[in-house]
Amino acid sequence: MDSKKTPVLTANKGFILGYTSETETFDQACIIFDDFTLDSKYVDFPFMVKSSALKILTIQNDEVDDLYFCHNLLKQAKIEVMGHARHYIGVVQPTKVKTALIEEQQEISNFFQNLDQSITLHEKKLAQTQKFKKAMLEKMFPKQGSKRPEIRLNGFSGDWIETTLGNLGSIRRGASPRPIEDEKWFDKTSRVGWLRISDVSEQNGRIYNIDQKLSLAGQQKTLVLDKPHLILSIAATVGKPVINYVPTGIHDGFIVFLDLNADLEFMFQWLEKFRSVWFKLGQSGSQLNLNSELVKSQRLYLPLSKDEQIAIGQFFKKIDETCLLLKQELHTLNKLKQALLEKMFV
Repeated sequence: MDSKKTPVLTANKGFILGYTSETETFDQACIIFDDFTLDSKYVDFPFMVKSSALKILTIQNDEVDDLYFCHNLLKQAKIEVMGHARHYIGVVQPTKVKTALIEEQQEISNFFQNLDQSITLHEKKLAQTQKFKKAMLEKMFPKQGSKRPEIRLNGFSGDWIETTLGNLGSIRRGASPRPIEDEKWFDKTSRVGWLRISDVSEQNGRIYNIDQKLSLAGQQKTLVLDKPHLILSIAATVGKPVINYVPTGIHDGFIVFLDLNADLEFMFQWLEKFRSVWFKLGQSGSQLNLNSELVKSQRLYLPLSKDEQIAIGQFFKKIDETCLLLKQELHTLNKLKQALLEKMFV
């Protein structure tokens, strides 16, 4: 948070809209409440709001009610949004809720504040780790016009070599059985999964399980990979790199690098770094897409030493594993909080 300026807040997920140099702040612990969306946030630092849709709620008598308890009570009230309209006076205020004596409220508040602090800590660690990876991707791969990265792992030196993606192996586009809605292409008992964009998004490109399975007939209509391969999305989530760790059928929204003459993990990370560039190079239509020839012709630098490729790939893979662990822990904490809110409020 900028210590020299006052944050301007919203009650939705963005929370901090920006900062202002204005000095007339609200500096009392409160709940900010969006009159239209019913989103709310607990705030315990000086701030300003600019929207007339935001209500600032405080406690009338702190000997009777605890503010943080009321913050969670409001979230558990399960008041439905009634279209694009104001809710506080006509809907929220008249809502009857069951509360507890102040001593119990304070105990419940302390419990959830500790839990929320743990959630916030995990969110910060995840954001810091993701930011660190982004910075290191920029420094550990050569910048445009350079043959060496800014940061090198110990034991490696010399220029990287220039080549094209097409020179690193054969690139083949997947294929899809048609019509794709036909049930004959699928079989829940099959060992071969049917890779979809949703699988890529949910597993962040590392495919360890696929719910939808291909029948033998479906497998004959597509490209089936039995071993891990480097895959690139060329439609929808354009430029997203993928590695399959399970037998996978590849539809025509992906291309596959066959007989890859480079370290798999190194190239996965290079493609991750390069992803934003594909948006500039892609062809616009009903949706942005890439073609195989464009991918094949893309130039890049990579270490001549396979050992250096492996070392770089493993360096970034460990960061990815740390991010995954933090996401899993964060998901568990949020589920725990929601379950406890359901059980500890009437």
